Amino acid sequence: MTNESTQPLLTIDGVQINPDELSDKGKHIVARLHQLTNDKNLLLVRLQEKDIVIKAFRNELIADYQSDNTEKAEEEDATVKSNN
Repeated sequence: MTNESTQPLLTIDGVQINPDELSDKGKHIVARLHQLTNDKNLLLVRLQEKDIVIKAFRNELIADYQSDNTEKAEEEDATVKSNN
């Protein structure tokens, strides 16, 4: 077994750095960056979910509109046939 750290390395200006080697301020910045990235990913998931719901409602509206137009056309055909 090796004694390598399981802590992921950061790459800054092409140099890999162990976050444990950073100053307290640097560690705080890294923690905040991780938190912001996680928040961003959660927002992206919520946005994708909203897009799915929007598409579903649009599809439902289109289907409703098309069925309404079909019903009207059938009613008009029935009226024309009954008048003949």
